[in-house]
Amino acid sequence: MLTEKLRYFLTIAEYRNITKAAESLFIAQPSLSKYLKCLEADLGVRLFARTLPLTLTPAGEKYYKFAQNVVLEEKKLNAELFALSHNSQSLRVGIPVWRYSLLLPKLLPLVLRQLPNYDIQVKEIFGFEEDYFALLEKDEIDCCVCIPPVKLDSKYYAYPIYKEKYLLIGNKEHPAVRKALSEPEPSLHGRYQYFDIRNLNGETVINYKPGQSMEEHFRTELERNKVSPKGIITTTNVITAINMTSAHQSFSIIPELGERLSPLPSNVACFVIGNPIFTCDFSAIALSCYAQTEILQDFFKIMSYKINEICASNNTFR
Repeated sequence: MLTEKLRYFLTIAEYRNITKAAESLFIAQPSLSKYLKCLEADLGVRLFARTLPLTLTPAGEKYYKFAQNVVLEEKKLNAELFALSHNSQSLRVGIPVWRYSLLLPKLLPLVLRQLPNYDIQVKEIFGFEEDYFALLEKDEIDCCVCIPPVKLDSKYYAYPIYKEKYLLIGNKEHPAVRKALSEPEPSLHGRYQYFDIRNLNGETVINYKPGQSMEEHFRTELERNKVSPKGIITTTNVITAINMTSAHQSFSIIPELGERLSPLPSNVACFVIGNPIFTCDFSAIALSCYAQTEILQDFFKIMSYKINEICASNNTFR
């Protein structure tokens, strides 16, 4: 990619800190420092004053505008090349197998009806998020619909299609769940009752496998709230987590759309947790260099509109 090194410079300018910029770019801090030193040597000028935080010099300001223009032009070029190398009316969408079973019956027909002039091919995809991104890199799909990791590499573009709550699910026979459900004036957030995540201390929790975004998000939320479960059982499958919660007095999390679009077992209760409320951005993800193409933007917008429309029409408290 022509602008890869310019992206490094723009990221340093954005964060005004070498260490934070390196973390964002997923490269080592010494490597980024060396890059900046070599860039300034090649140009023969200082681009940043070594203040805390870093500040652009007058030369840096000019180079910043130049870099922004080059990146913008490359995005336009990539969009044009994408249209030439692909059927501009065709789109290949990858959806994880569990999401596929939820979205295909209720949502995707509505989306496809709004885009009659496009040939949209929907494909079930398996594995973890890194596997989905590999399919993007290998040009086997044009976008995937999933929960992005906590830190998403800037070579990928994520379009948030639904602000999704993570729901804590618990067996109704568990004492903490019975107590919460018996509260005369429960704290409600929309259709869901609030549950204090600290009640998970010393409890058995079902989480997902390392490498899945949901595992990373849930683990981070537990750590942020200083919660130490008694035991953690792992699974790769949301349906398995639901069934295990139903069969045993344990807890897990599921994305909100899992409860919105498919009924839970009758002995499973769901709650919101966290302060602020524990959420994620359910997103459509594409390579950044192609994300501004007309067909992708149309798909992103219609997908977001329809999924929010469905959820807005179903607000009954469970």
